[in-house]
Amino acid sequence: MTERPITYHPQMIQARLAGKKSQTRRVINKLLHWGDIADLRQIGDNWAFSAGHMCRENFIPTASLLASCHYGCVGDRLRTQLEGGGSIVDEITGLRVERLQDISHEDLMLHEGIMPADVTPTDDPWKDFRDAYLEPFIRFWNILYPEGPKSWPANPWLWVISTKPVEMEVT
Repeated sequence: MTERPITYHPQMIQARLAGKKSQTRRVINKLLHWGDIADLRQIGDNWAFSAGHMCRENFIPTASLLASCHYGCVGDRLRTQLEGGGSIVDEITGLRVERLQDISHEDLMLHEGIMPADVTPTDDPWKDFRDAYLEPFIRFWNILYPEGPKSWPANPWLWVISTKPVEMEVT
C-alpha cells in the first residue's frame, strides 16, 4: 500500500467532509511508454493506441493501463491536507478510465459531491436530471478547466478514482 498526496477544490473538500464525495475525476495528461492519450481507444477488454493504424503491438491490457495511474491502484491511499491543519485519508476502492462526457447518472447523483440545482420537475426526466445534476457539474468543471484540452467540450480521457474514507483529522 502506497500513500500519495492529492489536492481538491475547497468545494469538493466540503463535500468530502459531508460524506457526499466518494469519487474524483482526474485528466490523464500522458501515458508513459504508450503514446498520446488522444489516440486511446477501448477494444473489448483491452485498450489500444491507434497511432495511424491498429496492430497487435499497440494493444494494452486493462490491468497494465490502470497500473500506470500515478494516483495509485486499488488499495493505495490518497491524503488531502486541509487548510488550517488536519488531513483526510481515503483508500482507493476502484479505478477506471473513461471520457469526461461519459459520466453516469449514478456517479453524478451519488459520488461526485456536486450539489444539485433546485429545479421545478417537468414531464421530461432527462431534462430534470440535466438541469439538476449535469449542468451544475459542467459549470464546476468549466471553473476548473475553462478552455483547452481539459475542458468539457474537449471531452478528455480521465482516471475515475473511487474512494472510501479511512482517516479524518480535522483541526
